[in-house]
Amino acid sequence: DEEAEIVVDATPVAPTPYVPTSETPAVAVATTKKSSNPPPRCAEGGIWGKVSYAGNTTTMIALIGCLCVGPFACLICCCPQDEMDAYAVNGRLYDAQGNLTEGGFVPERNRMNR
Repeated sequence: DEEAEIVVDATPVAPTPYVPTSETPAVAVATTKKSSNPPPRCAEGGIWGKVSYAGNTTTMIALIGCLCVGPFACLICCCPQDEMDAYAVNGRLYDAQGNLTEGGFVPERNRMNR
């Protein structure tokens, strides 16, 4: 076995000191998204979010659950698994087509503006 010799040829460099600039740093601000595009027949100024409802996914889980645990699987209807977009304005809740709807509204998560 031959041994190889490694030679490092480097030039030392002095570190550059940090000099703060006079520019104002960008600050990210988290806000709730105000709507500029409401559904048809809805007023401006509301917020978009999600509504849970008992739809196809919830029904399929309940049916499969009935095969495994019997009628106790119907309790899944208390915790709906389907979601749809919803728009809340003036104390009312609308779906994306502008129709009144009901459900547990959850506003969109805060987004960071740039």
